[in-house]
Amino acid sequence: MLILYLSLNRGSAERIAHGIIKVASLLIKDEKRLENIKDRIMRELSVFYDAFIVLGKNPRMLAKPLLYSYLSWFSQLIVYLLVFYALGVSWIIHYIPQMIVVFSITLAVQTIPVGFPAGLVELVMTYLYNILLKTSPAMNGLATSLIRIVTFWFQIIVGFIIVQWMGLRHALESRLLYE
Repeated sequence: MLILYLSLNRGSAERIAHGIIKVASLLIKDEKRLENIKDRIMRELSVFYDAFIVLGKNPRMLAKPLLYSYLSWFSQLIVYLLVFYALGVSWIIHYIPQMIVVFSITLAVQTIPVGFPAGLVELVMTYLYNILLKTSPAMNGLATSLIRIVTFWFQIIVGFIIVQWMGLRHALESRLLYE
């Protein structure tokens, strides 16, 4: 709620920014560095609110991003369902609400900006499948592994290949320009 309030109330956000700058002035003795920090904070705050004003004048600008976001979310949820279906769990279609819970919790755990031990997301997924779907631990582990391969590693591999292809293409094009 505080973030929403500060997003809508520029004056309050500026007062908090000035408070942060005052605290920083106690810690940073270099006036030039302090002035750079102050300018940067105020400039970023101004850019944020200017963008907010543009968005407020034309809220339809969010229609496409929201549509694409929803389609992405739905597509990833379908991956979860299809993996279980491919493993022979044909009744998974009746457990869509439970799959949404697992998917949402998994997504939330992945986006927390704290370093988790390797495998925590997978453990959470496997445990939630065990509780919500009542399938065997072996099935849950296999499904979790396949889901993570499709939703994480497959994207990394495909992205790596695309970056390599683009780099090679750029190198070839620049070589042709210089010859």
